Amino acid sequence: MRKVLMIVLNILLISLLISCSSSEQTVVAKYGQEEITYTELKDAFYNNLSESEKSKADSTEDIKEFLPLYVNYKMKLRDAKVRGFDHDPVVQKEIDDYTKTVGIPYIEEKYIIEPGLKDFYEKRKIEKRIKHILIRTDSISTEEAVDKANEILTRIKNGENFEKLAYENTDDDFSRADSGDVYWLTAGQTVPEFDDAMYTTNKGEVYPNPIQTKYGVHILKVVDEQPRKYQIKARHILASFRQGTGLDTNAAFEKIKEVQERLNEGQAFYDLAIKYSDDEGSAQRGGDLGFFQRRMMVQPFDEAVFNLKVGEISDIVETRFGYHIIQLDEIKEYPSFEDEKESFKSTYQRSLFAPHKEKYLNKLKAEYGFEMNEDLKAKVSVGNDSLTFGETYWTSKLRNNYGDSIIVKRNDGDITLDGVLEWFKDNPNYQTFKMTEMNMFKMFLDYTYESLMAKKAFELREGNTEFAKLMNDYRNGLYIFKLQEEEIWNKLAVDTTQLEVIYEQNKDSFIWPDRVSYSVIYRPDENNIKKDYSLLNDGTEFSTILEENSKNAKLRSKSGEKLLQNVNSSEVAKAANNLSNEGDISQPFKVENDWYIVKLIEKLPSRTKSFDEAKSEVMGIWQEQQTKKLEEEYLSNLRKIYEPELYYDRLSKTHSN
Repeated sequence: MRKVLMIVLNILLISLLISCSSSEQTVVAKYGQEEITYTELKDAFYNNLSESEKSKADSTEDIKEFLPLYVNYKMKLRDAKVRGFDHDPVVQKEIDDYTKTVGIPYIEEKYIIEPGLKDFYEKRKIEKRIKHILIRTDSISTEEAVDKANEILTRIKNGENFEKLAYENTDDDFSRADSGDVYWLTAGQTVPEFDDAMYTTNKGEVYPNPIQTKYGVHILKVVDEQPRKYQIKARHILASFRQGTGLDTNAAFEKIKEVQERLNEGQAFYDLAIKYSDDEGSAQRGGDLGFFQRRMMVQPFDEAVFNLKVGEISDIVETRFGYHIIQLDEIKEYPSFEDEKESFKSTYQRSLFAPHKEKYLNKLKAEYGFEMNEDLKAKVSVGNDSLTFGETYWTSKLRNNYGDSIIVKRNDGDITLDGVLEWFKDNPNYQTFKMTEMNMFKMFLDYTYESLMAKKAFELREGNTEFAKLMNDYRNGLYIFKLQEEEIWNKLAVDTTQLEVIYEQNKDSFIWPDRVSYSVIYRPDENNIKKDYSLLNDGTEFSTILEENSKNAKLRSKSGEKLLQNVNSSEVAKAANNLSNEGDISQPFKVENDWYIVKLIEKLPSRTKSFDEAKSEVMGIWQEQQTKKLEEEYLSNLRKIYEPELYYDRLSKTHSN
């Protein structure tokens, strides 16, 4: 019976899968020899909706309304192919240019930044306690520093004590006293070279090679490692060394001992902090310091608090500020990657993006067999102030001598100096640049990066990738645009007689509202507007005050003549319209936080616009009518060619399932 039951269930499961598969492949429309499946239609339908719209538009009626629009779209794309757009060099150049423009930042984001951020995020979950020996290179050469570091590494490998050697040899004055201890570190808190070594070294080990950074040459030891506490919340009670007018460590210690005894008796930490703590900033909050991360507090405090359990109270902790007793209130959970990445993205961009970018570039160089002819590069990079990248190079002696010379070798073909310079010929950032030694150096760097990234983008464009879908959408959009241009916009020829007919038919719609012209004095404060009003009453011309205001940019923006304003466009316009006669001046009045005085220039009552005044609106109506007419004529022609069939019944049945 069990075997029979399993066979029946398998048959039902297979039937269900076949049913689902076949329904997804249901043909819901045809045009010519082409078919549109339910899956294709559904994907297109949802891709055209925003996230908020997707949750609302799921009815059968919604997708049925979309079907004829999608069929029209597909017929247009077929027409674009028939017209040879996919082989049109102008269209293809635009697509290629867009591939470069969009592809390079896309690849940076997807293949450098995104994986770099995820790796950075994972590393930041771990903190490591580090000791190091630093050999500075400000008084000796880098080679000498590396040699010295290798000598010390050999002594460590032979069994000598790291801490003793650190104390005797390090040039880091801050960590020497602690035998090279730089305390707990996590990713992003040091330079990239140091980070890389730190995270490839296990607890208790010394990194096997000298590490070169901008500070010098380092020898690194990982003393300890542990999961990082993201943030903690704590409170403390401080007995400051500064008592009265001087320092009194004995009084501070007696005070903190008294606090400790009261805590041991069961008195509340919160109440004791308010009463005894010398930290005025936190005392009134019961000693609350809020949330903070490792290394935000002085080291003795930091070490004590990060070793506490939630609810636990520390012993007496001494720092340079005094004596503390600390209570740990809360440990914040490590946030998800999506929640955390924005907060550390700038740190990543600042410290790790450049080396990750260089690493990815080296990968592309190897992948595409990219090799620069360094000898030729040196010859042409000497610099020539009389030449520019965009123009004069192409008729220069430099080009005559080296233009046909191979300067880059790649798997897909060699590239001449002309080929490299062609890349920048139309680049607005390079066109007028002089070919100085520095600019040539930058140009070769830019070419190496941009050309390799562009090649990767072209490769992704042809594959089954997210970028390929993005480029396909752009290509289709460009084809539709070109079709619209040929079939509609290029055929729009203005006919004045038709415009006049539209004007007469819609004359009642072309109306000027009540309008007013006025001058306005603006002030941000009441005192100055009253002074202006007094000057006006004493005979000063309105224009004189306006001229004075025009010298101040803040006043000028809201002062001056305002001509032919809709009377309802602002409170100031309304005030001007309330004046009776031309030349009348209002009293000062306030609108929100600003003050104004207005002088009436002219009132114009509502009237019908003349043909010339309404021409732009008439033109808009005519263009809309003609566009719809030409669009329908074009679609009608496509329907005759492809005879589309739309299967609404199949669509309804499939979508409802």
